[in-house]
Amino acid sequence: MAMSQTTRFFQFRFWPRAAGCAALVALADFLFYHPGANWTVGVFAMLLLDLIVLYNPRVIASRAGKIVLGAGIGLAAATVIEGPAPVTCLMMAADAVALVLMPRYRYQIDARNVGVDILDYAATNGRLYKDMSTLLRASSRRGRVRFALGRIARRWLLPIAFSAVFIALFSAANPLIDNTLSVVDWLAPLQALSVPRIMFWMATAWACWGLIRPKVGVMRGASHRGALSRHTKPEGLWFNRQSIVTSLILFNGLFAIQNLLDLLFLWSGAGLPAGMTYAEYAHRGAYPLMITALLAAAFVLIALKPGSSTEKLPAIRLLVYAWVGQNIFLVLSCVLRMDRYIAEYSLTGLRVYTLEWMSLTAVGLVLIVYRIHADKSNRWLINANVLAVIAMLYAGCFIDVPGAVAQYNVEHCREITGRGAALDFAYLRAEHDISDIPALAWLIQRSSNASAVEQAAWLRADLEAELAVEFGDWRQWSFRKARLAVLVARQP
Repeated sequence: MAMSQTTRFFQFRFWPRAAGCAALVALADFLFYHPGANWTVGVFAMLLLDLIVLYNPRVIASRAGKIVLGAGIGLAAATVIEGPAPVTCLMMAADAVALVLMPRYRYQIDARNVGVDILDYAATNGRLYKDMSTLLRASSRRGRVRFALGRIARRWLLPIAFSAVFIALFSAANPLIDNTLSVVDWLAPLQALSVPRIMFWMATAWACWGLIRPKVGVMRGASHRGALSRHTKPEGLWFNRQSIVTSLILFNGLFAIQNLLDLLFLWSGAGLPAGMTYAEYAHRGAYPLMITALLAAAFVLIALKPGSSTEKLPAIRLLVYAWVGQNIFLVLSCVLRMDRYIAEYSLTGLRVYTLEWMSLTAVGLVLIVYRIHADKSNRWLINANVLAVIAMLYAGCFIDVPGAVAQYNVEHCREITGRGAALDFAYLRAEHDISDIPALAWLIQRSSNASAVEQAAWLRADLEAELAVEFGDWRQWSFRKARLAVLVARQP
């Protein structure tokens, strides 16, 4: 039985280049990461040029290709002798890309075209991602050629990646989880690794892969691409049935832990561990957990697109309903966290808008559940969310948010209640809104704190003078200012 074209592609073209790329990454780590770039840049460049020629001999089939290769070796030698310079390194990189592009120019070479092609190739070097996607698609074929690594990646890469993101967000949002995770030395087996180092590996692999397996002359025609696409659609590569089920099971477990902690320490009012305040617990959680809920909503929309096979499965629907329900509870916990934080540090306009954003997120999650249950389209979902946003914005046009914020802070400040946060006069001065006049008048009448009354009286007089100027100009008249003017006239 003849070997299929896909088999030949991966056995004789993909894996040797993968080994060469891995060797280049390891060599770059050894030569550059700790000691830094020096004459070893030339050694690395020579090896890279050799591999380019080894994997694609056509690059030196023409005289121009041989000249470009010779120029690259000369630049590498200059780096070895004189040491690296930014201009030299940039020229070597351009020379390597030009060498890869040589098969494109069979008869005549135009310097302008070559320069544009070099920039375009450097800017659109997505070969590594495309090849990994092709490999994973091939792993889904039913037949003799199967890749266990691809099957594992297709099922577990998405759940593990999203779970890691959610764990990081929960750790940032919940000090209890953060303290628990900090007890374990997760990096003990990987002391030599770090985020910058991994990013260095990824950047090196990305650059080298585009040179040793270029787009030029590798994928001729569309026959084998069409054969692969007939078996697995591109959109099913990562969001397939197995990965979605695995993800939803993991996500439900992770969210259950977070929600259980909120039930124990936030909703029940139980005491927090020593050294931790409700303010810290609430402040750290509100924004990261909202990002978590939005990521969850995005995952559901992408994974359960209308008409997809995954959307119709009862088990997946049940898992989605459970997860979205947990997300709604998570949003409610965010609201309670924000309420605790406001009680400790007072209210601001930004926190009001944050509460509105949280409410819209909860509404959006409910609409997602309804969309799945009623088999509505994503177009309907988008329209419903837009209407919800418009309704909230429209209602906000009739609410005096600065005045409501000032009134809330005055009624709950330490100068009135004897507990909580002191009234932030610096914030009131910075805001400097005439809507604060009723709240300041209320404070002057009810507070026994002489210092607070004095500061409120001074700020009130300043704002009333500003109101008189604005109300005296008919072009600046408004019903809100008219109500304030009546209130000022009635109060002593």
